[in-house]
Amino acid sequence: FFFSSRRRHTRCSGVSWARRCVQETGTEWSFDNLNTLCWAIGSIAGSLPDLDEKQFLIIAVRTLLNLVEMKKGKENKAVVASNIMYIVGQYPRFLKSNWNFLKTVVKKLLEFMHESFPGVMDMSVNTFLKISKQCKEEFIITHNSVEERLANPNKPIDQEPYLNELIRRIPEETSMLSPDQKLTFYEAIGHMIGCEPDDDRKTLYVENTLNDILNLWISIVGEGNLNPDVLKEDQYVQTIQYIFQVYERLAFSVGHIFFKALAKIYIQSIQVYSCLLYTSDAADDLLCVDLGGRRIIKKKK
Repeated sequence: FFFSSRRRHTRCSGVSWARRCVQETGTEWSFDNLNTLCWAIGSIAGSLPDLDEKQFLIIAVRTLLNLVEMKKGKENKAVVASNIMYIVGQYPRFLKSNWNFLKTVVKKLLEFMHESFPGVMDMSVNTFLKISKQCKEEFIITHNSVEERLANPNKPIDQEPYLNELIRRIPEETSMLSPDQKLTFYEAIGHMIGCEPDDDRKTLYVENTLNDILNLWISIVGEGNLNPDVLKEDQYVQTIQYIFQVYERLAFSVGHIFFKALAKIYIQSIQVYSCLLYTSDAADDLLCVDLGGRRIIKKKK
C-alpha cells in the first residue's frame, strides 16, 4: 500500500475512498476491516504531494467523523474514534499547515476525554500528547493572519494563542480523567509552553497551568499545619504524590524556566516530607521529583 501510493497515489487514494464508502454504508463493517483501512491510511503519511495529502486526509477524517455519528453503540463509536485519533496523529505536516483543522481535531480529542467507554480516554490523551509534541508551535501563535481570514471567512478570528484557552479549561477538560491521564494532559500542555521563546510569557503560562494544583497544595499544607497527623492518611499521601508528579511532568516538558514555579513550594515540600519522615512510613511512597537529574526530595533510605 505504501509503495504503490508513491507511484500511483491518485489511484491509491481512489481505492481507499471507495473502501471508505463501503465501510460507511456498513456492508463490510467490522472492527478488523476498519482497523486495517485506518492503518493503511496512516501508513502513507508523507508519501503524497501536499495538495493530494490534504484532500485525501480531509475526506478520510470527515468520513470517519460521520461514521461516529452514524454508528450506534458505544463500542462501535469508540473503535471509530480511536482510529481517527491514530490517523490524525500520523499527519503532522498537514496539521501544521491547516490550523483550523488542527484546532477542530484537538476539540474532538477533548470531547473524547469525557467518553467513559474503556480505552477512549487513554487514546485521546495519548494522541493529544503526540500532537502537542509534533505541532507545539501552532498553539502559541495567534492565528488571525490575512491569509487565514481569507481562507476561512466564516471562522471566528482568534484573539489569542489557543494555548491560553486550553490552560483555562484544564479543570473542565480533565474532570473525568484518571490521575495518570491527567499527568499526560499536563505533559502535553508543558510541551506547548516549552516552545514559547519569551521567558516572561512562558513563566505566566506555567503559573496559570499550575493555578489549581497550587491551590490544592496550599490547602493540604494548611490542613497539615493545623493537624500534622492528617498528612499520614492515604488520601493525603496520594494527593501529595500526584502534585509532585504534575510538577515533574511539567518540569520535563517545559524546561529550566520551571524552577521559578518550583521555588514557590520548595521549602514547604521539605517541611511536608520531614513531617512524614518522622511520623510514618508514608514518606517512602512519595515520588522523587526529578528535574534534569536534580531531585527536590530524596526517598527515605
